[in-house]
Amino acid sequence: MSTDYTEYYDVFANLFKIGIENLGGVYLVGPEIDETIDVLKTIKRSGNYYSYEPEYGEPCNLTASIVLGFIRRYFRHKIRANGYLSKGHYTLYKEEDVVRHDNEDIIKLFKGFKYRILSLENEYYLCIDPACVVFSAASIEYLADRGISLQDLQGFSVRYIDDEGHRISGYLLQTEKDNGQITSTIRFYRRPNSLNLPDVVKLPADTLYPEARPEILESFLNKLGTHSSIIRIIRRLSFLSSRTSSRDRLVETLRLAEKLVTEIFPLEFGGFKVSLSTEPIIVKM
Repeated sequence: MSTDYTEYYDVFANLFKIGIENLGGVYLVGPEIDETIDVLKTIKRSGNYYSYEPEYGEPCNLTASIVLGFIRRYFRHKIRANGYLSKGHYTLYKEEDVVRHDNEDIIKLFKGFKYRILSLENEYYLCIDPACVVFSAASIEYLADRGISLQDLQGFSVRYIDDEGHRISGYLLQTEKDNGQITSTIRFYRRPNSLNLPDVVKLPADTLYPEARPEILESFLNKLGTHSSIIRIIRRLSFLSSRTSSRDRLVETLRLAEKLVTEIFPLEFGGFKVSLSTEPIIVKM
């Protein structure tokens, strides 16, 4: 008989036990790997590579850290294969979970979740935290074309993706019109070390996007005369405005666990088979 966990939402955590149904072997590859070894079939721990493929190395002891590494690697692999997208390292969403609203040209919202896979006392758990995923959809040039003054398009963080796909962050110092083209001057503060970029650079405004901070994006909407509250929508999707927020968050967390069991688990690699329980862990009584 199934349990209605929503009746007891105050005693459950957002942790779900990961079970090891089949335990395979592990092999020490060494401190380096070459092109003959499939990186997906390896993890690196304490300066050495390990694999579940016997032909890659010598048998060694299977530790909780190694098992955890493989679970994390194959979870990420299967997540990508099933159409999930990531924002940062631990936030996931799908394009199909877009939240429709009146200002999608300025801000994109998705129903998603944050996750962590962790080991506690040689047991493995998936932590699931429902989240509203926020993206800035409008470039600095688009905002100027919509009517935001150039004076208002300065003094906040922006992101920039160059022609080779490098994600670079900076601070918007100034936006101006230069020979009919809108350009922005930014100071870089996060960039790949391999790129030899100056500290301050002028870029076309259509390549820059504001940082996805709801208060900044809503300020643009207010200046454009819109009447919808993005922050109110985000609070609702984040379960911050409901009188039953704890219960509502648990319901969504359980739904996500069921979805992951359907789409992602079990994880199977080498001789391993890894499953996920849909019963949340009890944290107090």
